[in-house]
Amino acid sequence: MRLSLFFFLHLVALGILLLVHPHAKAEDDEWYINDFGDYVVAAVPGEVIHGDKLRFFIRKSDCFEVGMLFSFSTTKDVKNIEDLQNIDLPIKINQWKDLRAARVITVHPMYGMTIVMMQTKGFYDLDEFIDNLMKMYNHEKEFSIQLARSEKYNPDEHFDILDNSWKLDLLPHKIKEAQRMCFGPGEIIKS
Repeated sequence: MRLSLFFFLHLVALGILLLVHPHAKAEDDEWYINDFGDYVVAAVPGEVIHGDKLRFFIRKSDCFEVGMLFSFSTTKDVKNIEDLQNIDLPIKINQWKDLRAARVITVHPMYGMTIVMMQTKGFYDLDEFIDNLMKMYNHEKEFSIQLARSEKYNPDEHFDILDNSWKLDLLPHKIKEAQRMCFGPGEIIKS
């Protein structure tokens, strides 16, 4: 229980840092790689809404695993949008028919809009996850996430734009750069 709470609080802190921390250095094709203390994050801006980033984060406690975060902004003035916190919302990847879920980890109202940060569940073997993601991306020529309607949830109630896409061409290079940052100077990455 304590470990779950500890992990959850760190994840919320990471989400807040990702929302408010100015990005230190833009990389090729607008990728950002930042060290947030316990995490290293590689992020790319969205093609539909530039401010909504797709983030791959690596915990420094295990530089061989990766998690994925993404954000959706909304300008809808919804009084109960904070109620989305810790809720699993239905999503579709590349407009596939099957629904997946993403957990809302933070809701951040600011200046006439709200940023909702979501995480796909779990951490994955970094090499395997990136390899599979790139196979899908290269085959389908896109990576997009759409907030989806289900029997229990209608995203139109909270969001004005329901989909975004991201360019992942540089992901393999950028995730290795983030992994090297995770290990620190002088460490060797297994191939």
